[in-house]
Amino acid sequence: MHTKILSLALLTVTSGFLYSQTVTHPWRAVDHGGGKSNGGSFSLHSSIGQTSTAMLSAPSNTLEAGYLPGIRWLTGVSSALSINMEIGWNLVSAPMLAQDYTKESLFPNATSFAFAFTVAGYQRRDTLQNGIGYWIKFSSVQNIEFAGTTIASDTIDVIAGWNIIGPFSYPSLSSDVAPIPPVAILSSFFAYTGGSGYAAEDTLEPGKGYWVKVNQAGKLMLGSGSVLAGKSAGPLAVLRTKNKQNESLSEDGVHKITLRDATGVERKLFYTTSRTDMKSTDFELPPPAPEGILDVRFSSQSQLVAALAGELNDFKINTASVVFPLEITWNGSPVEGEAYINIVTDTHESRRIKLNGQGSVTVNMNGFQSISLELQAATVDELPTSFALAQNYPNPFNPTTIIKYDLPVDSRVTLKIFNILGQVVRTLSDEVQLAGYKSVQWDSRNNFGNNVSTGVYFYRVDAVGTNGRSFNEVKKMLLLK
Repeated sequence: MHTKILSLALLTVTSGFLYSQTVTHPWRAVDHGGGKSNGGSFSLHSSIGQTSTAMLSAPSNTLEAGYLPGIRWLTGVSSALSINMEIGWNLVSAPMLAQDYTKESLFPNATSFAFAFTVAGYQRRDTLQNGIGYWIKFSSVQNIEFAGTTIASDTIDVIAGWNIIGPFSYPSLSSDVAPIPPVAILSSFFAYTGGSGYAAEDTLEPGKGYWVKVNQAGKLMLGSGSVLAGKSAGPLAVLRTKNKQNESLSEDGVHKITLRDATGVERKLFYTTSRTDMKSTDFELPPPAPEGILDVRFSSQSQLVAALAGELNDFKINTASVVFPLEITWNGSPVEGEAYINIVTDTHESRRIKLNGQGSVTVNMNGFQSISLELQAATVDELPTSFALAQNYPNPFNPTTIIKYDLPVDSRVTLKIFNILGQVVRTLSDEVQLAGYKSVQWDSRNNFGNNVSTGVYFYRVDAVGTNGRSFNEVKKMLLLK
């Protein structure tokens, strides 16, 4: 006989023979067999007489498809939460059991309907549900107070593709969200702010909503767990949806474009002409907000594109809710390959601007039709043939200088600055980098962010290639203030 025991905490059960009173006890769910078929059964075993205590997180558990349709852990605690909302669109949720789930009761000062995301797109909802996230708009900064009975954990239904989920009453790690097989999570968990758009989050906060993508319809188990103390993600960590285990993926060879409209809202796009380990499908963004705020993405719904050698690389950039003029800035042309911004008007006139160094262009509404990014991939012939370390430029310098070096193959690279006593002043690089021509800037600060004094310094590069070859060299430079 197949037996399964699930520890539940403080379930609330109404019993007729107890004069219809609500009785709260620790309970235990015991599966009496039947495997994953519908022929099995389970019962709840109480522990009357034992002390009941409110828990702060759900116990460990394993749910399998075909057993229980859903399990909810209630702490039995009446509590209140205060959640901050920003001006404009917010992703929100109902984090605890409430007496009234209407949008007017939970978010009385909202200036829009509540919108859930379904297989048919955004749908208006007058009544909210626990575990589901919604878009709601506010005309000013709001402090929303939630009051009710706390929920520690619960199962929620998800559809194939993107979903907006809502965590429950306690902060939890995104890693504590468990897909119930055969459901698999395909993305990071994305929060949203009007100023910067989507960003991947490690910690899910009650009252907020988060996008997540799954492979098929089914269930997720949302629980409470240990909480991170706030973690800021780098650009690629923000973008990455697949291959989440490789959080140390190098950003070498990735370039940035920033689009800012007249309201001051900006969105970033990324591209590479040299990386062969990146695909736009690995950096897919969740659907945009309902309306009214700048949204920028490539037509593939990605925030990053990679040039393919031997193909025409002209990537259309989709824009929505732009308040013109729109300013486009970039941080430099790639050493390997070329990049151009193409701006087309409704009279089919085109401006083709090479992304060379740092620069910007302003796009006005009159005649605007489309924007695209044209990329020319790097070729193998453009890679260096040997390791090399160049003299820094300028030298002497104040306060910044550029250090260049060549990697003929992918290598583990360490680049450090030393003073005349041989002490490490600054570590500029300590990571695996792809082959290519490299450039690093030193701003004459040490590892603690403090300015160093005038004097002679040395920089040393150590590289170990994937082919087993190693390289190291030291050069001298002079800082004059």
